[in-house]
Amino acid sequence: MRRKPRRADSGRQALLERRRYQTRPDRYEYVLTDLGRSLRPVVVALAAWGNSRLDPSERSMILVDRNTGVEADPVIVDRSTGRPLDDADFVFAAGPAASEAMRKRYEHIPTESAHSDG
Repeated sequence: MRRKPRRADSGRQALLERRRYQTRPDRYEYVLTDLGRSLRPVVVALAAWGNSRLDPSERSMILVDRNTGVEADPVIVDRSTGRPLDDADFVFAAGPAASEAMRKRYEHIPTESAHSDG
């Protein structure tokens, strides 16, 4: 049995919102929602990663400061320490909602949540 496709507005948070900008005929534009805009750091990181593998003359787009035009060099850092997350000391560990199998897989990695309430 084939599942019926779910509509983007079926109670889930959507990345894009469809807005009509013309009638007769109806025409629509798709704009980012707050959730979609929250992906900007991920897109910036992916673009920077891609550009880092190219010769500067081969890059089709670069990230620049809107006011100065100076090219940015984005990095992802830990908010509390400022250390770049590409450091080999940062590894994944089982989170609070991890299954028993995942907890077992990562039991050798000590964890202390930065988001704990105490």
